[in-house]
Amino acid sequence: MSRPIIAALFALAATIPSVGRSEASYTIAIRGEVPLACRVALNGGKLHEFCNSGTGYRVYAAPSPELVGATLVVDGVRKLLTGQEVQVSSSTSPGIVDRAVALEDAPSGGSLSLRIEAI
Repeated sequence: MSRPIIAALFALAATIPSVGRSEASYTIAIRGEVPLACRVALNGGKLHEFCNSGTGYRVYAAPSPELVGATLVVDGVRKLLTGQEVQVSSSTSPGIVDRAVALEDAPSGGSLSLRIEAI
């Protein structure tokens, strides 16, 4: 550094009042916003749920007409598939969960549509 800059820094430091340690107070605030993200996928007999909603989420399955009358088993809980959407899981907090899934009494064709919603 050049001498005029160093001299200016010392002059500035001389004008700053000194504060005792007991008088110093600092506040640091960090604020951020996280976008809501909820995803559900069925892959190889596993239902993968992800939702960062602070109040939780619900997962629903809707069968194609071919699967009406079959039973969807999610973590050992059996849900009869009717022509309506059926709730297959829920949580009262954010989560990342893998659940075991199987179909009983199902024909070889058909499909399930999955939906996840934040609550």
